[in-house]
Order: sequence, then C-alpha cells, then structure tokens
Amino acid sequence: MVAALEENERSATFGWDLSSAADATGLDDPAACSIAPMHSLSPHHPDAFVGRERRDGGAEDGGFPWADLRPTGVSWNASGYSLAVSYGRFDVTGWCDSPGALCVWNLRRADVDPGRPHVVMETSSCLQCVAFHPQKPNVVAAGSLDGEVMVWDLAIDTDAAGVPAKGVPTGGADGVPRSGGGKGSAVGDALVGKSEVSDASHREPVTCVGWMRNPEAVTTVTTAGVGGGHDDGTYELVSAGSDGRVLVWDLSDVSQGPVYGYELAAVNEASGAMTTWGASCAAFSEPFRSRFGAAGVGSRSNGATTTHVEPGSFYAGSDGGPVFRCALRHSRVTRREFRDRLKDSGVAPPMYSPIKQTHDGHVGATHAVCVNPHDQRVFATCGGDGALRVYTRYVRSGVVTATSAPGALFAAGWSPTRPALIACGGVGGRVCLYDLTATGGEDVQPTEQFRACDAGTDVQAIAFNPALPEYLATADARFVRVWELGAGLTTERAGERRVIDAIAGAETAAEAAAALDAAKASRR
Repeated sequence: MVAALEENERSATFGWDLSSAADATGLDDPAACSIAPMHSLSPHHPDAFVGRERRDGGAEDGGFPWADLRPTGVSWNASGYSLAVSYGRFDVTGWCDSPGALCVWNLRRADVDPGRPHVVMETSSCLQCVAFHPQKPNVVAAGSLDGEVMVWDLAIDTDAAGVPAKGVPTGGADGVPRSGGGKGSAVGDALVGKSEVSDASHREPVTCVGWMRNPEAVTTVTTAGVGGGHDDGTYELVSAGSDGRVLVWDLSDVSQGPVYGYELAAVNEASGAMTTWGASCAAFSEPFRSRFGAAGVGSRSNGATTTHVEPGSFYAGSDGGPVFRCALRHSRVTRREFRDRLKDSGVAPPMYSPIKQTHDGHVGATHAVCVNPHDQRVFATCGGDGALRVYTRYVRSGVVTATSAPGALFAAGWSPTRPALIACGGVGGRVCLYDLTATGGEDVQPTEQFRACDAGTDVQAIAFNPALPEYLATADARFVRVWELGAGLTTERAGERRVIDAIAGAETAAEAAAALDAAKASRR
C-alpha cells in the first residue's frame, strides 16, 4: 500500500498546482482569510437574559415576547439579502405547549436594527427548522416540534379582508421583505399553507424542510398566488421528521396533506430487525444556484458547476444509527393515487423506503448532514461524538475524518463557491473551517477557527449565503451572527475541483488521504 501511495503522489492525477494562482491573487495572504463580525441579531429584549427571564417580552417597547425560545435554524433567501430564523426549544419532550416564531431580517435595508426583525410571525408550536425557496425570495417554509409544516409568502401585504395591512412587509423588486413600522411586523395572512393533523402527517417533530426538483412528479401548472412570478412547478416541498417519515408537499395546497410519503425503513444490523429510523437531520440536494442564474448538470454559472447530479437524491442522518443515501422516486401517477387514497379512506397509504445506500453513522446522534453543492457524490456529517466526516456516495465508511473539535458538533455546511471548504460548529460556540486543499490527510485540522458567541453557548446552525458568498450566518442559544469572509475563503482555487473529484473517486480513507496530502504539498 505504501508503494501505491507513493506512486499516486508521483502520478499526474495528483499533479495539481494550487499555489501559483493563489499567490498571484493574494489568496494565501492571512488578511484574505479574515472573518469579521457584521451583525449580531436577536429579537429578545436587552434585559431578557439579565436575572429572571422576562415572560411578557415587553411587547409595548418592541421586545420579543417569547424569552424561552432559541434559534433553531437559519436560511438565506434567493436574493441573499434576507435571513430567516426559526425559533423554538431543544429541551421539550412530548407534546409542545410553547409557541414558536419565525423572524426575518432584511440586511440590505439601511434601518437594520439587530434587536427588531423586519418580520415576526408567531406559531402555535416551537419551530425546529426553516428553508427559503431556492427561486422565490419571499417564500419560506418551516417545520414545528408538533409535526406541522408551514409555508409563508412574505410578499402578501393584505389582511384577511383584502385591505393592505398597516406595517406589513411587501416584496420589493429584489424580493426583499419590506416593513413599514420599523419595529417588526406580524404578517396576518402571509401564512399560505399549514399542514393539518392526519394519518399521513408527521407524528413527531419535523427536523428538516427543503425544496427539491422532481420533474417527473409535478404538473406544469404555476403555483398561482404563492410567491408570484414565473412557473416553479418543478419544485416540491419536502419534510423529514423524527418519526421516520419523509413527506412531499404541493406548495399550493399544503393543508390538504402530503402528496406522497416515504418511511426510512432499513434493517437494524445490531438486531437484524427491520426498523423505521427517525431522521435527526436531512439534506435535500439541489444543484448550485447563484444570484446570476442557475447552474444545472454540467453547466456553468458565475464560474460554478454542479456535477454528478442525481435527481431526487437526498441524505438523512439518524439518532444513534446509520446515515442513509435516499432517492425520491414518485411520479405524477403515484402522487395522484396517494392523495386519492388518503382522501377516500382517511388512512395513510403504504409508505415505501427511499433508502438506497447505508453509511456508517456516528457514535450517538448524527446532528447535521450536508451535500457538496459542486459535486453531489460527496457529502459530510457531524455528530455527538465530535467528529466531522466526509463520505462519498458509494463507499460505506467516511473517507475523511476530523476530530479536532472538543465536544459535540451540531451544524455543518459546504461553501457555495469553494468546493473544498466546509464549516462546522458545536459545543462552546467554536466554528471550524476546513479547507481540504490545505489540511492534508494524516491529521485533519481546521485551517481557520473562531468563537461565534460571547457566553460559550453552542452553535446550533450554520448557513453560507449562496447568492452573496462573503456572508456566513451562525446561530447559538442567544444570537444569530453574520460574518464577512475574506476573499481567500470565498474564491475558488485553480485545481480545487480536481481535489474533490479525487475524494469522490476514493474507495478507502487511505486513497482520500493521499489526495489531500498531494493537494497540501502543491500549495507549498
């Protein structure tokens, strides 16, 4: 094996030169890898964390009326200017009687107040996840602790009677939510879809919502009244829950129930029994999109390419179990049959397993899974064992493992413009960035790291901004913070994609390590 690795290092396959272009553009200058704080966002009243927490929220002076809530998810909209934050709790077991909230800050506006979101929407149950629509900057979905799936259209500016609502946000030409009041507005009828309790709905918390293309399953009818604009009929809303269900929703009639459903069923290798695995996290693959256009299979947009796209594929992590590669395989016909059967009998039709491949999981829960937006053969996970693992589509075990961060990791994400850059965050508020062109394969250490909180609270969510890649959002128990990344962390290096391609083709950890070692050597 040693001889083979030495031959790999001499091979033209690993003959990258990652240093010449970087030197010419100054990407290796430490200043180019700067990470600067831009915003610290929190709707809580300033005295909410001093002494006894306020329960009334100080609504009369713009305070956040739910002091027990914490950020549980973050999502940038399609324009890159607005940031949505779901608020809920991680300490609730069983039925949730605590309200939740969705807050949106429009960071393009000159009147940004870190303590007052431009949009505030209360929900009957804690929210656990959030996702903006990939194309419609005003459409956002969220999932709740009680299993509800909700969709809002922030462009709607009328009250229930059809009269323009005072102080309610309206969508501008760039799709950025507006607010007339400046202190945050509750949007009356912006809620355009909410799932109802049925035999086919989620029975436990929704852990992830996302948007996926499925051209075989959807009609070409425009989703009129939701987001406006062009036809987005090839997008479906997908939710995953800790009940093991993966449900597909039509954006135009979420209240009518899912249009199709799956169940994460696979053999438990420890017991040999068929088991339904609850989804602790999920990543719904979507080809890279930038503010300058869409990048499809093998196409380029703003220098970005998504390769090896498998339509309908997604990944799901489980609590104490494996990580699964899955695929949505429903069609227009099966959608119609599923909905008709549910409507006629009120009983959920059979839900088949979408699992195509089982990967080794973490010791404990898998807290986050993310797909490389540049090459969907590569994905990463992090979990309660403090490990960050990089996998390839058809290899069971992780081919790259980093365990330098002490304590559990809760969030991870790939850069939208740096194919080899991944960020993760966890216990104590530490965020680590790994540039796989510089880490080497023997002892994978962070290339950059910083503390994303003031009080040592855990980082629970991370989101790169696909439209404005210089911005990174992190969420801890108190604040959502926006960071500005230097050019060295946002500009793709020559040969960087070949490093990811080599990792994707690795069949063992040793082969992946050889690729990383060769990449690191080429930067010297």
